[in-house]
This record gives sequence, structure tokens and C-alpha cells, in this order.
Amino acid sequence: MVFNHKPDGPHGLDDTPNAVDDYARAKIAAEDAVQCAHPSASIVRIGWQIPREEAGGFQPGQRPPNHMLATLDRWQAEEGRIAASRRWIPACSFMDDTAQAMLDLLTQPGIHHLDSNIHTAWTFDTLARAMQRYFRRPHWNIEVVDGYAHDQRLLPGPGQSLRLPGLSVRLS
Repeated sequence: MVFNHKPDGPHGLDDTPNAVDDYARAKIAAEDAVQCAHPSASIVRIGWQIPREEAGGFQPGQRPPNHMLATLDRWQAEEGRIAASRRWIPACSFMDDTAQAMLDLLTQPGIHHLDSNIHTAWTFDTLARAMQRYFRRPHWNIEVVDGYAHDQRLLPGPGQSLRLPGLSVRLS
């Protein structure tokens, strides 16, 4: 979330973080502080996370999870639909794939991008329908819209290999 939609992505490691909202500015400031304090640190930029399977129920008063499945479930429950933009290509990956890749990157200094959608390039409406099938959510009412437009994908840097399986592998 350190990149604004202008200029559009996919976003490379050499692209200057330029997001303008408070959440993104806090992320940019954190990256800068880590690099200043620990020049040999690994900074890993990730996309929206998808759980491998549903977590157990959450108790009233607990903060709901901030992963893609929980958000889509919440939108469906609160709005009676999931408005899914066909003009948005989100950066995203499965949590367990991201965790394994981050472990592998602990000893590799610098900024790294992790994104399972880099080659698949699924738009949000395609991704929402694939998740609907994978997580067995026939009640989801996915409405394809021309809303948010941004190729948010995160390109690996030169000499960096793709460390995550593509979405089509996980959501086939």
C-alpha cells in the first residue's frame, strides 16, 4: 500500500513510494525508519493476504481479521453484495506462502516484493469469483463494477525470483 494508483503499476522495487493516505504514509515512514536504523534489514512488501482455510469463529468484541476472505464475508453481510472492480488488479497471496517466503528472506537485506498475482494478473472480480468457489460461498452476490482502477501488483527486483505460487495454483 505504499504506491498510489498514479502512476499505475505493476510497481517495481525502484519505484518511489508515493501513496498519500495516512495508512500508507505510516508504512512509508516505517520503511524509512527501519532502513535508517538497520541498513542490512529485510523489508518485505506484501499484498492483501488470503487465508488457506477459514479460521475459527471470533468472539463478540474481538477485532475481526484483516484478510481478504473476512473482508469479502463482511461486505456480503453488511451490504448484501460484493462490489468487485474489473479495473483493479490487486497484489495478494496466501498467508502461508507469504510466511514461508518471509522466513526465506530474513537473511537477505533490502526491499523485497511478494505477490502471487504478479503473473496471473487476475482482476478483483475474477479473484472474488475464484475465492467464492474455493471457500464455498455460493451466497456471495458478486457485482462486477468499474470502480477502483489500479494495477497494484508488486514486481520482484532484478535477480529476484518469484517466491510464491501463482493464484491459479492455489485457486484452481
